[in-house]
Amino acid sequence: MNATPATGAQRTEPAEDRTGGCLCGRIRFTARGPAVFPHTCECGHCQKLGGTPVMWWVGFKTITWIGEGGEPTWYETFPGEAKRGFCPTCGSRVAATVNRSDFSAAPL
Repeated sequence: MNATPATGAQRTEPAEDRTGGCLCGRIRFTARGPAVFPHTCECGHCQKLGGTPVMWWVGFKTITWIGEGGEPTWYETFPGEAKRGFCPTCGSRVAATVNRSDFSAAPL
């Protein structure tokens, strides 16, 4: 994900817009507001998803899909609970949602 970082480690006011997207550029997004719940995950699922021992994630309250490809293709990793968004052209991971939360996450 190509994201523009916010300045300063801790922010109390809303952060500026951040943009990101997939490798081929068809799926693009703007994330608005402060980054919430930045975290790493080392569960077996995230290890398979990232091909790494750990995945880094950060959440945003609002993500707007702005690329010519529209929204990513969604894969329900845990039906009714969580899904992952990816570009159907290049395969890049661009988002994740969990039904019990009020934000969408983007991989770092």
